Amino acid sequence: MQAARPSLFDLRADLATMSVPTLLVVGDEDAEAIDANLMLRGTLPDAGLAVLPRAGHLTNLEDPHLFDHLVRTFVAGLGGSSTR
Repeated sequence: MQAARPSLFDLRADLATMSVPTLLVVGDEDAEAIDANLMLRGTLPDAGLAVLPRAGHLTNLEDPHLFDHLVRTFVAGLGGSSTR
């Protein structure tokens, strides 16, 4: 399925028009995802990037407390209500 879709790198022009606050989270041991997330951070106008240490592709499972903290902080910064 993934091979049938365009590469994220091919979608940069469209992604650059997004005006949605975005939190990108990647593990520092997920080399391929780091490249894509760095590109997204530089392309999306309102994106933040968190790189979790000693984590791979499943950051939410590998460090759930840090992941939850990052998401809660991000949501709180949007001015909306966060989940408790």
